Amino acid sequence: MLQEAVAEIQRRQPSIPWEQPIRVHFACDDKPLFGCRTCILRFGLKTGDRSHLFADEAEAINHIAGHRRLW
Repeated sequence: MLQEAVAEIQRRQPSIPWEQPIRVHFACDDKPLFGCRTCILRFGLKTGDRSHLFADEAEAINHIAGHRRLW
């Protein structure tokens, strides 16, 4: 999804906590992983896909803070 389209969706949906990580649970994992809502919107999240997820919430928060510097 294009960056402009993502920005438009974020503007239209201000009630979504875009700057907070989202917990993602997989049936076979004991601990949840954390995802960036913006990256999930842009790239999607397929079943079992861990490529855009973080094991640590602090790591996800640092990633999300990076979006503010870029946009």
